[in-house]
Amino acid sequence: MQKIKKINKLIITTLIALTMAITINIVEAKAEETYGDWGYEVLTDGTLMIVSYTGDEINIDIPEKIKGKTVTQIYSSAFSGRQYDGNMATVSIPATINYIEDYAFSFGYIEKIDVSESNPYYCVKDGVLYDKNMKTLIFYPNKYGKFNIPNGVETISYGAFDEAISLTEIYIPKSVKNVEYAFGRLPGLKSVEVSDKNTKYSSVDGVIFNKKGTELIYYPTAKHISYETYYVPNKVKTISSYAFAGCYYLRNIYLPEGLTTIESGAFSDIIDLEYVYIPKSTKNIGGLKSGEENEFFDYAFDGCNNLTICSDKNSFAKEYAEENNISWEEAVFLKNAKVKLEKTSYEYDKNLKLPNISIKYKNKELKKYQDYVITYKNNKNIGKATVIIQGQGKYIGTIKKTFTIKPKKISGLKQEATKKKTSIKMTWKKSPKVTGYEVYRSTKVNGTYKKIKSLKNNSYTNKKLKSDTEYYYKVRAYKTVKGKKIYSQFSKTVVMKTK
Repeated sequence: MQKIKKINKLIITTLIALTMAITINIVEAKAEETYGDWGYEVLTDGTLMIVSYTGDEINIDIPEKIKGKTVTQIYSSAFSGRQYDGNMATVSIPATINYIEDYAFSFGYIEKIDVSESNPYYCVKDGVLYDKNMKTLIFYPNKYGKFNIPNGVETISYGAFDEAISLTEIYIPKSVKNVEYAFGRLPGLKSVEVSDKNTKYSSVDGVIFNKKGTELIYYPTAKHISYETYYVPNKVKTISSYAFAGCYYLRNIYLPEGLTTIESGAFSDIIDLEYVYIPKSTKNIGGLKSGEENEFFDYAFDGCNNLTICSDKNSFAKEYAEENNISWEEAVFLKNAKVKLEKTSYEYDKNLKLPNISIKYKNKELKKYQDYVITYKNNKNIGKATVIIQGQGKYIGTIKKTFTIKPKKISGLKQEATKKKTSIKMTWKKSPKVTGYEVYRSTKVNGTYKKIKSLKNNSYTNKKLKSDTEYYYKVRAYKTVKGKKIYSQFSKTVVMKTK
């Protein structure tokens, strides 16, 4: 990759600054005409566009007319200048409004929208603003809890949820076709679920993907409430623009082998992000491409001031880190480490089993929580349990180890009285959560034991034996899990005698 030219960076910086200045002047020009707390612009057809509101009212009625001219449009961020005093506002839209730009109500601290029933272009349902046909969701005010987007909505406007700081869950129905830049950095949003019938989008564990699962579109800001690690699913090839922006609880993110593209702003402003693993397959990071002369700024990791990029030493990611003054470390793959479980077999006792683990890489003992984290699966009930070890920091990958939880060992095996001389009756204590028991017998204490009975109950009578003869018995329990028997240890051997 040819290096980004420093002179080009300076030029681009200057151009961006000039563009921002021009944009600011345009907005200020729109607000040059004022009427009370309202700033407006006269449109070419003689009607007015509301450009700004700078008042502090909590019940805001957009005027139908100003100085005899009809108000027909609302400009982007028109309410961002509202004087917020801790009270949320209600905005009433008159019948004359026929156009509302994206982000019109963003940063206005608005909890409710009302629309005149005679407005032919817009409507409100349950406090949410839509176009008249309810095909486009325009604005969702600040409400707590879960919101199910009505089926029939096809588009969610840019910034539609900017004010929904208390929203925790969103459900997207099959009808929705466009969610680009809809959700933003919602501090309370933990999950977005998509209908299985939606043909454009899908969701896995509350994260939005395209239907094929090859593009990660949006990761909810508050999906985790403590510092966490996220492994992007293996099918993903692209991380969309601003997909993880502002996800302040994430500390480690690992991208899958085969990922090719990280779009601009994908990981911006994750202030505590420490490590991102970027695979060798990634050749485009925020528009900066491997093997090309790159003359434009990249903001894929803007605001990630504590970041270290981990990658193969011969990867584009390393060159990218060096060109953008981001710390870099060579990735270490856990599959090359040695893992040892403290125990591989436990006895069921109703408690969770959490075996200690030792992990060494080239004779270096790795540290739990610093170099790896552990989760357990199926580690309480009888059966096969799994230890899932996920790398942290520069240690990459996942290792799975299994151990067995066996039925409780049989105790209390003893002979019971019986009238028949050629029979032996025995009982034992029940073992919890088992399918059944197996009884073994031998004629010698150290002889060969053969299974003579498999049964469900905790008692058995062995018939047709020789009288006045000693026999040796032991019993074990079993649990059938997924078609396979998991056995307990044998009970103590007990000698029993016929009459």
